[in-house]
Amino acid sequence: MSPSGKKIAVASFQGKTWDGEIKDLKTNIYLTSLENPPLERRRVIENGGWPSWGSENVIFFHRKVGDIWGVFRYNLSTGETVRVTPEAFDAVTPAAIDETRVAVATIRQKSEFTDVRNEAQYRHIEIFDTSAQEQPLQITQNTRAKADHFNPFVMDGGKYILSSLQKRPSQGTYCSLTSSDPLAIHSYGDNLGQRM
Repeated sequence: MSPSGKKIAVASFQGKTWDGEIKDLKTNIYLTSLENPPLERRRVIENGGWPSWGSENVIFFHRKVGDIWGVFRYNLSTGETVRVTPEAFDAVTPAAIDETRVAVATIRQKSEFTDVRNEAQYRHIEIFDTSAQEQPLQITQNTRAKADHFNPFVMDGGKYILSSLQKRPSQGTYCSLTSSDPLAIHSYGDNLGQRM
């Protein structure tokens, strides 16, 4: 739902049939006005999923391009789509903080099922800022580097990032609350994860 509560963006198969795919669903993103549904429903993004509102005019989403997943920023006013994450690694499940910043799950280095993984091969949460030239803010690499983190969720205007994590399949799934403030991350360290 948009910040004003007047619009909804959804990923949909509208006009297509589902062929059983479970990874790359090839959905489109549609925008619906809550003030005049269904008359104001329109496709705004082709081949996109996981929409997240950055502002009334900005939607972040993910899509697969070739073999790499990326997070993109779409401006409703201009129709411009810009890739937010580098093409060098996978990035999925955007959670918008505002119109320029977005938390995403990344895998910086691919691995095989039989590999003993290094920290870059785990799924981590990072914040990308489209208005800054700095490197992304790596969140979970500082709290639980050898765990897979999934589906970031933004709280308190981006002050806190919530995500699911899994250290090892036999240990179940945990919930991790981390702060996007690097000083807070350093202060709290491993005390942030709580078993769900």
